[in-house]
Amino acid sequence: MASRLFCYPSLLKFIMTNTVHSRPFVGFIKNLSSKSLRAVGVFAAVSAVLPYSLAQAQSAENIYPESPSSGGFVGAGIASLPKYQGSDHAKKQAVLLLEYHWSNGLFVGGENDALIGVQRSATSSVQYGAALGVDEGRRESRSSALAGMGNVSTKPVLVSFVKAAVTEQLSLNASAHFGSGNEKKGALMKLGAAYAIPLNSFAQISFNVGATLANDSYMENYFGVSSSQSNTSRYHPYTASSGVRDINFGARVFYLIDQDWSILAAVSHTSYGTAVKDSPLVKKSSGAKFLFGIAHSIK
Repeated sequence: MASRLFCYPSLLKFIMTNTVHSRPFVGFIKNLSSKSLRAVGVFAAVSAVLPYSLAQAQSAENIYPESPSSGGFVGAGIASLPKYQGSDHAKKQAVLLLEYHWSNGLFVGGENDALIGVQRSATSSVQYGAALGVDEGRRESRSSALAGMGNVSTKPVLVSFVKAAVTEQLSLNASAHFGSGNEKKGALMKLGAAYAIPLNSFAQISFNVGATLANDSYMENYFGVSSSQSNTSRYHPYTASSGVRDINFGARVFYLIDQDWSILAAVSHTSYGTAVKDSPLVKKSSGAKFLFGIAHSIK
């Protein structure tokens, strides 16, 4: 997936002369960039419940091939997820489903909130890599419960990951995420395991469990209430310390309609850690995500 921008000299000169120094134009560009980054962030957040590599075979052994070939999928679906972490209200939205791996190790989409990255093989069953991802942030306008709290900015994050196929059905994964929050100091460590069960040659179900650890900066941005926020909101000051953000488990199912089309569904349940549950912003100590979609394989 690639995009190109063609700029002719005369047009570029006109733009530079007449618009670059215009405050409305600069404001428009900033607003457009912010909205685009948030939209990408939503895709990254929802991708956490997607089955990994629908275009690949149904065993962990084949998910991590020694000599991978190019392939992936693109599709659309509908998702239901909390309005924000700790919200007691859900939102429904259409989502883009996208993942593609090149044989040289480059990829777009997929797990670990990744947008674009590179993956390498340590052995035939162990993969590692790095990617550019997005932390979706949090908009005050999402919920009346966030009134006076201000926004947590959408930020690009650096993701490093490793995953291993223990058996043909059991896989383990770990990833680290750096750069989230208004100060770009937020960090997460995600640990997980998945067990895949082929139902037949056309369908597979997998079960997954995981935990997410967060540092002080991340917890303060999303669950803390500063003195200034306390003055503008209805909440008392609260300091959210580092620790377990959540423990989650879920199930993923996909069905191959034919060689080109697949139906997929996923559900996950999240239980928040003590430091999160004690936050006055958290209205519900657990949350759920649902996804249903259809995808087309790309060779």
